[in-house]
Amino acid sequence: MRKSMVILLLAWWLVAPAWGAELPREVRDALPAAAEEITEELEDPASLSEGLSRLWDRALGYVEEAVRQSIGGGVVLLAAASYFLAYRLSQSITRRLYLLNDTMHAVELGDVSARVAPQGRDEIGQLMGSFSNMMGRIDTLMDEKLEQGQQIKALELKALQAQINPHFLYNSLDLINCTAIAHNVPEISRMVNALARFYRLSLSRGREVIPLADELKHARLYVEIQNMRFEDRVRTEWDVEPGVEQCPIIKIVLQPIIENAIIHGIFEKPDKTGRLRIAAFRQGQDLVITVEADGVGMDEETRLANFSASASSANTKGGYGVRNINERLHLAYGAEYGLSCESELGRGTRVTIRIPAAEETEDQAQ
Repeated sequence: MRKSMVILLLAWWLVAPAWGAELPREVRDALPAAAEEITEELEDPASLSEGLSRLWDRALGYVEEAVRQSIGGGVVLLAAASYFLAYRLSQSITRRLYLLNDTMHAVELGDVSARVAPQGRDEIGQLMGSFSNMMGRIDTLMDEKLEQGQQIKALELKALQAQINPHFLYNSLDLINCTAIAHNVPEISRMVNALARFYRLSLSRGREVIPLADELKHARLYVEIQNMRFEDRVRTEWDVEPGVEQCPIIKIVLQPIIENAIIHGIFEKPDKTGRLRIAAFRQGQDLVITVEADGVGMDEETRLANFSASASSANTKGGYGVRNINERLHLAYGAEYGLSCESELGRGTRVTIRIPAAEETEDQAQ
């Protein structure tokens, strides 16, 4: 029994450094004597070898047990560290997701100025940055929409001011027409009747969008009135593709262009006579209307001043100018639509109106 205890103590002495522990000093001092005692009891060198072998085996057994305990402690430490890292990672993700959700909820309630600062470079951080960028773009679009709305209101006010006098004239011309008929003056009656129909179409019962057929009729009446006034100096040709008459268009677009072609083109020629050709047709998904006049034409500077993308209607005087029409078309249909012009000084001008081709809706027909 005593020898077994000595062997255990010797094994502890060998494996203690692996555990980071030390034997008490008294025990550590007694170990050499115990080993000597075991050696004296052994009868021969073979027995000594056998004893040392057994002592070594015992020591190795304790070393293996120490290693197993050390590995077990490492596994526990690794598991604890993994749990801590997973907890911190989940906290970071959920905290940022809650922050992003709160910001989105604020936007949903109407606070479009709410923003969230990106945190981190992972997918959550990228999502936060993308949301802030999206809200910034929405703010920009809202500002642009507000500005466009203000421009539309200003143009509508101009249109309303232009319609006040036509409305008064429309009622007054009916009275003049009745008086001309009563006095048997058909020429006056014809002109007054044309003027009354012209202004009736100008009013269009307050509608801003009308069928192309009404816009063409409005333009025809204008040319008819001018020919009555100037003794049929303008020859006209109308080439309208079947089926396009019901396409909707914002009103009072064609007549001002024809007016410019006559007043500033044909009537500027020495003989003050000329030809107008108006065509309307589909081209892909677009409705195209062209106005050609063999007037005096215009130079490049004048053309750019009226038809370039940078031209402004701020200096346009007297009702609807060409630049005002172009702005209205841009606002109504987009920047890719509007007016374009080809002109050659001394030969004539062709103006092209391009808008999306669409069928007239029930609301527009009323």
